[in-house]
Amino acid sequence: MTIAPDTVRAEIATSLRNAPEGRLRAVIAVIDRHPRRAEVEDLVELVRPRLAGLHIPRPLTPQRALVVPFEGLLAGGDIVPRDGLRMPRAVLSPLFALVRERIDPAAWTEAERLAEGRRADDTPAVMAVGRRLWPGAVEALEAFRDDPRGIGRALAAAGHDAQLLADCLARILPLMRLGEAMAAALLPRNGVALDPTLPTAPHRGLLVGCVQRDPALFRLIAAAMLFRSEFPESVTRIIRDIAARLDRPAVFGVVGEVADALKADLEAPVTGPGLASERRGQAAMRLVTIVSVLEGMPRFDALAIEAGRILGGQFTATVRDSVIAPLTALARQGSAEADAVRALETAAHAAKRIEAAGRLTGATSAFKEALAAARQPVAALMRSAAQGSVGGIGRAEIARLAEILLGSDEAMALLTEAG
Repeated sequence: MTIAPDTVRAEIATSLRNAPEGRLRAVIAVIDRHPRRAEVEDLVELVRPRLAGLHIPRPLTPQRALVVPFEGLLAGGDIVPRDGLRMPRAVLSPLFALVRERIDPAAWTEAERLAEGRRADDTPAVMAVGRRLWPGAVEALEAFRDDPRGIGRALAAAGHDAQLLADCLARILPLMRLGEAMAAALLPRNGVALDPTLPTAPHRGLLVGCVQRDPALFRLIAAAMLFRSEFPESVTRIIRDIAARLDRPAVFGVVGEVADALKADLEAPVTGPGLASERRGQAAMRLVTIVSVLEGMPRFDALAIEAGRILGGQFTATVRDSVIAPLTALARQGSAEADAVRALETAAHAAKRIEAAGRLTGATSAFKEALAAARQPVAALMRSAAQGSVGGIGRAEIARLAEILLGSDEAMALLTEAG
C-alpha cells in the first residue's frame, strides 16, 4: 500500500513535536546535513520554539544567509499568512532554485566555502556568506521580474511554484537590495540581540532614509523589524517618533498592519496543541509589547482590549485541553513516558506566557477563573496520587505542573492538603 506524501509529512511533524531532547537534536542534525534540506524546512519551522529553548546550534548554509534580509516577513511554518506583509515559507524552494541556477557559480562555491563548519548564530560568518550571495540574488530576481513567463516556465518544469515566487517578488527584491544593511539590523551583535534604540544600531537610519523617498520600502523594512526584532517595542517607538517629527500619522499604518496580523495569528485554528500554544504565546507577547507603547491611541487601545479577550480565551482553552485533559488521561494509564510528561510541562509553560501577555493588557478575570477551574482537578489528582490510586503519573510530576500553572506557594498548599 502506498502512503500519501502528506500523510508521511504529518507523521514526521508529529514525531518532531513529541521527540525527546536527545532525539530531536539528532534529527535536526541529520536534516541540517541533508543536501535537499530546503524541502523539509517547514517541518523544522514547526519545532522552532523548542529549538530556541534547547539552543541547538544550527550550521550555516548559503541558503540560510540568503534569506536574512527578508526573513522577518516569512510566516511561521504552521501559519498561512492572511495579511499583505508576510509570505509562506514555501516561497523559499523556488527562490533557492532560481538563485542557484542564475548566480555566478564561483560566488556560490565561495559562499559554501565560507559557510563550511560555521554556525548560523555567527553573525560575521553570516555577513561574509551573504555578501557573496545578495548581489547575485538581486540580479536573479530582477531577471525573473523582467521575464516572468520564460523563467517561470523553467521553474515550474523543475517542480517549483513559480507563481508563488512571482506573488512575493515585490516584497523580497527590495529587501534583498538592502541585504547587508538589513542583516546588520536583524542579526545579533556579539551574540546579543541588537536594541534598535542604541546609537550604533542601523534601524533608525534605515527607516528615516526611506520614509519620504520610498514609503513602500519603509513599510517593508518596518514590518520586517516589527516581526523579527527581539525589541519590537523599540522599533515601535522609532516609528512613533518619525511620525511625530514629520507630522505624518499615516506612517503608523504599518504598525497597525503588523498588530492586525499578530491578532489574526491568535485567532487562527489550532493545528497542534502544544506547539500551537507556544507559537500563540510568542505572537501574543509581541502583539502586546507593540500596542503597549501606543497606549492612549484609540485604535491600539481597542486592539489591546481585544487582544486581552482573545488571550483569556486562549489561556482557558490551553489549560483545559493541553494540560488538564491530558494530565487526567495520563493518571488513568498504567504508566507514562517521559515525553508525555514533558509535553504537559511545555504546554503549561506556554499557557503561562499567554497569561503574562494577557495580563499586560489589563485583563485578569479570565485568567483567575481558568486557574481556579484548574486547581480542582489538580488537587483531586494530587490526593489520588498520595493514596497511590493513579498509575500513569506520580505525585512529583503533578506537583511540578501545579507549580508551573499555579505558583510554588499554591503547589505546596496542594501537597499539604493531599497529606
